[in-house]
Amino acid sequence: MHEAKTEKIEDQKVLYLQSLGIDKKKAKRLIYMGFADDILKNFPPSYQMRIKKLLEIELEEIGGFG
Repeated sequence: MHEAKTEKIEDQKVLYLQSLGIDKKKAKRLIYMGFADDILKNFPPSYQMRIKKLLEIELEEIGGFG
């Protein structure tokens, strides 16, 4: 049940961002990385940059941004 709600919310956010002229891949990236930013703000800046880079690489590999 939780996954379905999460997916619906994500789809709505993606559609909203697309309506603003942002392509689907970039919209997903904004959503995922925005969520990560909320968590990473508690880490030192040097770790934040490294973790963000790793997240981007991992999500690209599994198709999270496309």
